[in-house]
Amino acid sequence: MRRYYDSETLKSILGQKTSLEYSDDLECLSKNTIYKIILSEKQYNFPYVNIFEDKIENNFTASFIKNEDRKKAKEHLKAIFLNANHLFIYDKF
Repeated sequence: MRRYYDSETLKSILGQKTSLEYSDDLECLSKNTIYKIILSEKQYNFPYVNIFEDKIENNFTASFIKNEDRKKAKEHLKAIFLNANHLFIYDKF
């Protein structure tokens, strides 16, 4: 089923890009979304986020114990910040 959205809805979903190329694969399409991820039940490699096991959260926080792999979190942040014009980091500690 194909759905059609107005340009404002598409901007909120896709950022500034307001059209999808349906011939693109999921990995390519995910790069044009706000969160840059694909939710999955079976896959684990970025941009896939396993909905049952991964630590990526909507509020962009995650806790890791010493020596725990942080690769996916780093890849996720890199994808989100790739086209950023400004970055503000606040740390009250």
